[in-house]
Order: sequence, then C-alpha cells, then structure tokens
Amino acid sequence: MNDSQLKIIPLGGLGEIGKNMMAIELSNDIVVIDCGLQFPSYDLKGVDLIIPDAKYLLESSKRITVLITHGHEDHIGALRYLEPLLDCKIYAPKFAELLLSRESKFKYPIKIVESRVSYQICDGLSATWFSMSHSIPDSMGIVLHTSLGEIVHTGDFKLDFDDEKYQITDKTFLENLRNQDIAILMSDSTYAEIPGVTPSEDILEEPLSEIIENAPGRCIFSTFSSLIRRIQRIIDISERYHKKVCFVGSSMHKYTDLAFSNGYLKAESGTVVNIKYLATLKASEVVIIMTGSQGEPRSALVRLSNNELDNLTLDENDTVVLSSGVIPGNERKVSDVINKLVGNCREVVYQPLNTVHVHGHAAVEELQWVINTVRPKYFIPIHGEQKHLVQHCKIATEIGIEDERVFMMTDGDIGVLDDKGFRIEDRLNLTEIWVKGRRIYDACEVLQQERSAVSNSGVCVINLTVTHRDVVVSKCSEFGVVPQEKKKQFRIDVEAAVTDNQVKLLELMDDLVVNKGRIDEFIRNLIYKMYRVNPKIICNVTFS
Repeated sequence: MNDSQLKIIPLGGLGEIGKNMMAIELSNDIVVIDCGLQFPSYDLKGVDLIIPDAKYLLESSKRITVLITHGHEDHIGALRYLEPLLDCKIYAPKFAELLLSRESKFKYPIKIVESRVSYQICDGLSATWFSMSHSIPDSMGIVLHTSLGEIVHTGDFKLDFDDEKYQITDKTFLENLRNQDIAILMSDSTYAEIPGVTPSEDILEEPLSEIIENAPGRCIFSTFSSLIRRIQRIIDISERYHKKVCFVGSSMHKYTDLAFSNGYLKAESGTVVNIKYLATLKASEVVIIMTGSQGEPRSALVRLSNNELDNLTLDENDTVVLSSGVIPGNERKVSDVINKLVGNCREVVYQPLNTVHVHGHAAVEELQWVINTVRPKYFIPIHGEQKHLVQHCKIATEIGIEDERVFMMTDGDIGVLDDKGFRIEDRLNLTEIWVKGRRIYDACEVLQQERSAVSNSGVCVINLTVTHRDVVVSKCSEFGVVPQEKKKQFRIDVEAAVTDNQVKLLELMDDLVVNKGRIDEFIRNLIYKMYRVNPKIICNVTFS
C-alpha cells in the first residue's frame, strides 16, 4: 500500500444497528472511527454483548488510533474490551471521554477534542471534529484531511438548527465544506425511511409542561439515561411548578451524576431528592425520572410494573410517561410493560398517542440537505440495517449523485481511494464476537443450538453404575424437564425404565467410548416415551 492510496473498511454498523466501527487504513497507520457494541437479540442465549471482529486490526503491524464521535454505547462500548488488545490512542469529545474514563482504565490518556480544531492524528492524516445535534451531549462529526481529499463522517445526527438551549448542528461548518475537496461523505442512515424532518426537542416543552403541571399525583418519566437534554427539560419544568425531582435506576444515576458534576445538568438547590425522602413529600410535588423505557428485564420501570422496586410502589394517582422511542427489536418488551402499567395508575403516556419524544436521527429531508450541502465526489451510507442503507442510496441518487459514485458498503467490504477514484476491491470474512462477563469468544452456531435445546427441553444428568450382570441408576437429576411436583416421580420412572432395559444397555457398554452417544440417545428415547420431552442427556457410567 503506497502513500497515494487509502482503504476504507467498515468493521461494524453497516447492515446492522449497533457495533459501529469504521477503519481508514493508510501506509503506516489505521485510523478507526468509533468502536461500539451491540446488544444481542432475545433468542441469543448466554451472550451479554456483541462487539466488532477486530482481527484485521489485531493482525496488522500498523499503529492504531481511535477517533470517537459521541458517547453512546453502540459507538464506544467495545473499547473497554478491544483497547488492551489494540494498544491504541483515543481521541474523543469530552462527554464520551468522561464515560469511557469512568468505566475503564486505558493505557494512554484519552485526548479530549474540541469542535473546529484540527488535530494531527498521524503522518498524512489530520482530523477536525464539528458539532452535530444528537441525543447525547458533545455529539460530533469528523472531517479527515488526507492527500486524496477530505472524508466527512457525520456520526449520528439530526440537523436541529433551532434548539434554543442545547447543542445544535454546526450549519456554517457544513456549508463551508462545499468549498473544499470532499472526496467521500459517509452519513448516518438510521432514519432514512422516515420522510420529512426530525423535530427539534423544543416541541416537547408544551406537552411535557402540561403533563407535569396537571398531574394529580406523581409524574414518573422513563427515558434514555444518556438523553441529558430531555432530563434537563424535565428538571426545568419541574422547578417552574415547584416540584422535586428524584432519579431511579443505576444507569440513570451514572449519567446524571456525571452530567451534574461536569456542568451538563443544572438544578436549583433542593430540587433533586433521594428516593428515601419521597414518602415525606406530597405526591403531586414529585417528579421521578427512571430507566426502563425499552423494557429491560431488571430496569427500574419494569421492576416498578412488577411491584419489585425497593422504596417505590405504583399508586393509582401516578402518571407514567414513556418519553422515548422504541428501539427495533424491543417492541414486545415495551408493550408488555405498558400493559402491566395500564390500569394500575392514573394514566400511561407514550408515543404515538402523545408527543412525548423526538428522535436523535436525521429524516429524509435532512439527509438530502447534508448531501446537497457537502456535494461529495463519492457517497457511502453508514449506520443502519440493509434496508436503511438501500434507502439512503436512493436518496443520494434522487438528488443528483450519479449511481457510479454511490457505494452501498456492508461490514467487511474493503474500499480503496486513490488518484483513480473510489472502488470496492475485496472483502474481509468477519464473524460476530460475543462477550459473556469479561470473556470474549467467536460466535458459535453449535453452542447456540445446544443452548436452545437445553432451554427448550431441559437437562437430565444420570449416573449409571455397571456390573457384569446389571445396570443401576446411582443418581438421577433433571433441570427444567418436568414441573416441581413431578420431579420425584420422574426419577422413579427413569430408574425403573433403566432396570427394565438392562440387557440392551449392557450391549451398548461393550465399547463405551464408541457407543457413548448411543447410550445417551437410548435413555433419551426412554424418557420421550414416558414424558414426550427430549432433554439434553448427560450420562456418566462407572464400572464396578
């Protein structure tokens, strides 16, 4: 690879939601934009998190530098696992740096970046961050300055030029890009199916004020703990109506503690109270902000709906507000929570019945504006499922970017930019990397099949003692095979079935190593005939 060529390799986030990671490879360096995680689907058992496959980076002898756009977990969450392996330096906006430093210790101090300041990252590449409105503080896009032109990476964003209180998209900076040599624009595709413009946070002022002012009892808001501007708005409105604010949930405390201590959140003295003091306050003077808007099993809202939350129970005069959108895949969980809440409190307020949430991603007209404003030579949609990337490609071509200059890359594609232009030349064979606790391992289809079988039919562990004349069950244990009241009878039945089939079992013992699978299968068939279930069989044989 020579100095007049660079590679663009998405390692995550293209063709999926989450684990965003984009590698830009030069002659002696690889610059990585974001390093995020993905939460597993409900049917992926025994997996806590999914992170990008960084094998290509780990096998490279080149220097690695990571540039962060913002602090959401799908953009920074994999760093705590991969940074020790990559031995990389990290540049990040302040709020992202605060989150990273709180969670992990890194070999090198994280360099905090400011908007509109150019940083020399390595030989042949400098970077300038610029402000983009999103649903977490200090969200930014990045311009990479190279000898082959500028590469613009929007990060996650919406335009929101009109927000009066909080971070807005740097319109002037984006407009000035049209005067530069923009080789490639890589733009967020998450909302590419949604027409129009994503509204500003300001439209929530009136509906949230009305809810808080008129609630006869407590107002209980559930929202994303990283959505600091929403939390600040709820605090401001609460203070206007002389109400106290209480935070509930470990994630909510993590983000709000960080935000208050670093000036991202502000409240008058006495506004924020501890949950243990709520009983001393009049219900109509209380506003509670908690986690659980996505129906996470152990979140505060879910525990509240199940009457399992310490120091807080649902009251018939409470108003519960789900001030959030539903992340794809969480629809069933959120619906279940709403169904539990409805009827047990005065009112449950949620989208689309009421306007209590606006999203943090750009809709079609905003995506069009960015492409028209930047006018790149080449366009690559990023961040989204296949359908989002396809739609974003259509948006680009419909407003005049030629088909041959629009590239729908997916994870693993290797794109090359040189003086001849941009093209996709090759592809990496990527796999999912699973995390369980602190353990990292490659995705394994057989492992999931075994876990699925266990979850569907349970496990039966049988210890057989064999003499030259008979086979005896010395121990029989089952987990998840039969209900509690049938467990004793199940053991009796298995012991009897083994006794009745000693001759056949002794035949299978002639060559234990060869026929171990047949012994398990034979006992499984005996159990199926009696109980019509096919548990996982673990059979231990001892010769006496």
